[in-house]
Amino acid sequence: MTMRARLTAAFLAVVLGPLVLGAIFVGISVRSVNDQRTADRLELAVSTVSTTVSGLCRSALSAATIVATAPESGRNDAINTVLRQGLADAVVVRNPAGTQLGNGGLALTFEANCASVPDAKATSGTQPGIAASVQLRTADGAPAGTVEAAFILNPKLLNQLSAISSVDVTALSSGGNSGLTTVENNNAPGVAISVVQQLSSPTPQVAQRTDANLIVRAVPPRQGQPLLLGLSTDGPQLQGIYGLLILVVLVVVVIAVLVAWRLARATTMPIIEVAARRRASGSR
Repeated sequence: MTMRARLTAAFLAVVLGPLVLGAIFVGISVRSVNDQRTADRLELAVSTVSTTVSGLCRSALSAATIVATAPESGRNDAINTVLRQGLADAVVVRNPAGTQLGNGGLALTFEANCASVPDAKATSGTQPGIAASVQLRTADGAPAGTVEAAFILNPKLLNQLSAISSVDVTALSSGGNSGLTTVENNNAPGVAISVVQQLSSPTPQVAQRTDANLIVRAVPPRQGQPLLLGLSTDGPQLQGIYGLLILVVLVVVVIAVLVAWRLARATTMPIIEVAARRRASGSR
């Protein structure tokens, strides 16, 4: 190897070593920062959805209380009022035997669940809705049945939760094999649902990345928030950033090679000239 080649290689090692290490560090940092931002976004979404569902529980409880405190002659008017004001999707009045005495809105096919403590092992699916119950009493205070008010879990409610939290929302059905979701990708709904099943136990606080590049975080049910939901958002697309980073590195490498060759040439040129003079002097 000539002296010029050795000097060129030395210049390149000095310049390209830190450059390559810096590019690797930037690539790792970009992915880490994007993952952390996505995790923080899902964390905020979990808090928003939990607060919203808890608010719906309180709204259903208010609707049931309004109907329960209304006189029997005005009970139907009270049901229509709470439905018109959006305090509930469905209201049912039952006697102590469970027979319906009155109802309004959508069909209510499940028991009140806002005040119940969910079973930590029951992860096969979410509740079909959000319901609160108030005991109905006669004028002398004797139990006369119950009033139940509920919000039904349907695409409309799921879209509302998605719009409030700015992420996609997935809910399991009672069977756990299919469910509602706002994810629009072709196979992403099934992927998101299966991940919600996996996340519901034992580590619901951990977000996971799916093969469809979805980052999913479960919202486990608790007292006052009876729904098992999965919040998901698209993972950051880093291919473009990595491609740009590689392009910049390649351009810098080409420039570094040219500059290193010129520096080596400028450095070795006087030495070559001196050697040429000596050879010329020795030949006389």
